[in-house]
Amino acid sequence: MAEIILDGNAYINDEEVPFHFENNILHLFFERIRSKDNDSNKKTSLSEEDYYVCVRKRGMLTGGYYLMHLEIPLSVFELAPFPHSASRTIDWYIEEYYGREAQYNEMRFRFDELTGFIPGESRISLDNNKMIFDSTDDIKAFFPLFLDGVDANVSLINFSRFNHLLVAMPSAHTVSELRIAFPPTNNFKFLYKLYQVVNCTFDFICNRSNISLETADLLGSIETENGAQAMRSTLHVYDKYKEPPEESRIKANTISFAYLKNHFAELMQLMADYNSNNGVISLRGIHPSLQKRRLFDLRHSISVTSSFEHLVRAVLPEIHSEETIQTYEEIKALINDNYVLAVKGNKRKIAKSIIKHLQPEVSFSEKVKKAIKGYDEWAPLLPIVENHFNDWEKLADVINEWRNDVAHEKRKMSPSADIINAVRMIERLNYAIILRTAGYSDDEIVLILDKILDR
Repeated sequence: MAEIILDGNAYINDEEVPFHFENNILHLFFERIRSKDNDSNKKTSLSEEDYYVCVRKRGMLTGGYYLMHLEIPLSVFELAPFPHSASRTIDWYIEEYYGREAQYNEMRFRFDELTGFIPGESRISLDNNKMIFDSTDDIKAFFPLFLDGVDANVSLINFSRFNHLLVAMPSAHTVSELRIAFPPTNNFKFLYKLYQVVNCTFDFICNRSNISLETADLLGSIETENGAQAMRSTLHVYDKYKEPPEESRIKANTISFAYLKNHFAELMQLMADYNSNNGVISLRGIHPSLQKRRLFDLRHSISVTSSFEHLVRAVLPEIHSEETIQTYEEIKALINDNYVLAVKGNKRKIAKSIIKHLQPEVSFSEKVKKAIKGYDEWAPLLPIVENHFNDWEKLADVINEWRNDVAHEKRKMSPSADIINAVRMIERLNYAIILRTAGYSDDEIVLILDKILDR
């Protein structure tokens, strides 16, 4: 993200406080001694509003407002009535903020990976030796998205942008844009979640979390004395843990929308559910960058294997047989009827804890083999795995030992070709399960993963 430096006044508890903003840190200078009777100083609990600070850039006659979102809100001690300063890291802010009365109804995203995803096509035609530029929107996809009880609509669009000013040579270029329309709102938490949905979607299809998405335009209106006035703000998101962006040729090499178009709406909905804490997918195995993807990282091994275990629990049918489950339930009932009900106090508490943790155990390797071979209502993932890992049964045992060694730091194993292949196989299984959940066929998944994982 391009760094900005701002100075001016912040508005806190109806007071103007000098501020300085640099390196995504907001510095507030409480210079005046305030009244001890100020009710704001008696505040003992925090709300969502406490994460926001409105500031205005110095020297602006109109506009120049920013809404800053704090990682950690100001405490009651920092609102004390004596001169002091406070600093907070900003994780996102809105440029050209119009106030709480503003209502936004659309977000627009433009970033390099999106251009590779829906690359522009020629919008030029010839008519009687005249060059004609097509300025209409080319809608590649249009579908609904449901987030936090709100019905939204997503569009993937190519359009042409023209420059025919007298002071410059005429020019035209194609722009790729993702738009999300929704009912008018001033819920900034919802807007930030929409940003995260898009971010997670492209993290997934790029298999790296350092995509170039950092801003989104917010479109809406605000009521004035002369009626509704159109407005445009910009959401800037700062991720201090994000790896530097890739070079242009890498970003342009994003998988084409053509591979994902059949169920892209369902895939994006999975990402929306994931960001609402109600989802079944896991994105912990996404690499930080292309360079880190080429690195065999022990911590990443844990992320990949834990993601697989989550997906097995959330997506795959129960692995245990009905007979096994019934046996465990009968044993639990015996303990409860013959012991728990006969004892009291701490013994009963311990016995109940034993019953709670008395669950059928399936080894990690068995989960992998079941996912690949198929069972009950789960169709085999073998067609997606066997062309890349024909020794998948051996690798299932290898990853079982490796996971236990790394998770418990036994230090008995060292990375080998088999271990690396085993981790890569689990990564492929994770992607396959998520894509199958979205509705893609096995044939489609093979083509998609060849583009996402094998380069």
